[in-house]
Amino acid sequence: MPASGWGVWEHGLRLERMRPSPRYGSVPVDGPAQGKDIMAKWDEMIRIYHEEMGWNPLTGQPEEETLRRLGLHDWWSKIKEGAQWAGE
Repeated sequence: MPASGWGVWEHGLRLERMRPSPRYGSVPVDGPAQGKDIMAKWDEMIRIYHEEMGWNPLTGQPEEETLRRLGLHDWWSKIKEGAQWAGE
């Protein structure tokens, strides 16, 4: 990651980055969550989260209806077409 930290902005924008680091995905050895493996249910939790947010559960992208409801459909269409969003 560059020293500026810009790589942080990409976290969560790609499905392969939607998994926690090994440290946060590990099974706790003590405390109230001792022995509970969150990773066993991780994919299901992400799918449910995406569905509840109105995002495609396979791609993580917003569904057309979600964009329309939020008034972002035209903006998203321009982004997908490769148009610059500043000035258009």
